[in-house]
Amino acid sequence: MHSSIKWINDCNYVLTITKVLNADLENVIGKTIEVEIVETKSDSYKVKSKSDAGNLELELRRIN
Repeated sequence: MHSSIKWINDCNYVLTITKVLNADLENVIGKTIEVEIVETKSDSYKVKSKSDAGNLELELRRIN
């Protein structure tokens, strides 16, 4: 998936899906995902996301 990002402020952004590589997923093009960064650490950050598909809480870690 490819998406564009629009920053709302330092901790919130909106991803808009612009391209998919799997033709079965073309219906998600144009859909948005609202993301809030809720915690940051030196090697990771936690986010809450909202979309038509549901809400998620994720932790993303940097891998060396």
